[in-house]
Amino acid sequence: MAMHPTERQINDYADGSLPQEDRASIAEHIDQCADCRALLADLVELRRLASALGPLDPPSRVWSQLEASVLRPSASDAPMTRKREAVHALQHQIGHRALGYAVGVAAAAVLALATVAGLQLWRTQDTATSSNEESPGQSAEAELRAAEHLYQDAIAGLERIAEIAGASTSGLDPSTLATLRENLAVVNRAIDESRAALGAQPDSEIARQSLLDGFRTKVTLLQDTIALINDQRAEDANGRTRAASELRRGI
Repeated sequence: MAMHPTERQINDYADGSLPQEDRASIAEHIDQCADCRALLADLVELRRLASALGPLDPPSRVWSQLEASVLRPSASDAPMTRKREAVHALQHQIGHRALGYAVGVAAAAVLALATVAGLQLWRTQDTATSSNEESPGQSAEAELRAAEHLYQDAIAGLERIAEIAGASTSGLDPSTLATLRENLAVVNRAIDESRAALGAQPDSEIARQSLLDGFRTKVTLLQDTIALINDQRAEDANGRTRAASELRRGI
């Protein structure tokens, strides 16, 4: 197929819900397109991550806060449409009362937004050639702003999820926490430097890619942090189970 498939089509392809008559053309395109192939790999990883996250028991205000974060006004209509779709998908899958699993699904949702942001930037040329109102440079700048906004939304959502998840555990080991904070500081400095470089050279593709790489690295670091917190929460639960068993045995 000449045109890129939509994000929804690739997502449906990943989870096996794409109609059989469409799978062959999508598969052929993905085989030839590195960008769509990378998106598919990311979506498969997101599904694995979401399935690995066990249920949490956050307070009742969490859903409204997550929803507000995902629906925060964006720089363009397209990102806002994707945000609404993400929230509607959450509502369809879990409902407002199933808050225990909401955090895990929300993590996948905000990461998906970041993935879409990265893909959209690489489609700049397609957008530029189809637009009669903007020059390629203006279109690339608009795409970068939209991508940066989506990454920032994803990062804010992941930070909130990590905060909620961390509150349900006994806390990470101090040395591990110190390492995570140090790595996060390094990534933040790299993002600031890339943003400054892009400000000095707005047409620099290297600076543009460096900034997006920084955002992707930060998303990955936060994802790893949530995974560590989830492991700690599982250890806490196992410890409580062992303690209860010992009490029942009179130890």
